[in-house]
Amino acid sequence: MPRDPDHSVYREWLYLEADGGLTTPERARLHRHLLSCARCRREKEQLPALFELLAGSRVEAREDLVERVMSSLPPAGWEARHPRSWIVAALLLAAVSGLSALMVGGGAGQLPGASALVSIAELFRSTIAAGAGLLAASWQGLGMAVGELIGRSPVETIVFALFVLGVDVLFLRFLVRSWRTERVGRGAQRDE
Repeated sequence: MPRDPDHSVYREWLYLEADGGLTTPERARLHRHLLSCARCRREKEQLPALFELLAGSRVEAREDLVERVMSSLPPAGWEARHPRSWIVAALLLAAVSGLSALMVGGGAGQLPGASALVSIAELFRSTIAAGAGLLAASWQGLGMAVGELIGRSPVETIVFALFVLGVDVLFLRFLVRSWRTERVGRGAQRDE
């Protein structure tokens, strides 16, 4: 017979049961525990009032929240505002392609430059494959590093939590600054 989980697990199961997140055996074990534990029964009886309180304090997000957040972010480095910004890259690609076609092409029985174009296509394919592998390994390594950082000691966990909190505060400052700028802009439009 499986060992009963400790009391905190049953308290967590109360909330999971309300969300429909328990399996049938877990639900049966929870109900058996509720028969013998008055404290958990009281907590289960208080859950509807808690859920009602939470539902009453819900703040609905404005419909344009995503657009406002995305418009307040600075453009990423790879985003081109105008097609003209890609002209230099396209000219360099054409120059490299043409130069490689002249250097490699012209062999007996071949179209001039055909092998060079195949070589360049193969170079791009292998570069993309290597980049995808490196990206996957980087994210996996980052996940392992964060897991190791959080789990070693309480001090490191607190430092990591403070770092995350700092990033959150920075993000909120950007949102507030954008909101204030938008409000000032609206006020200036009304004055005109």
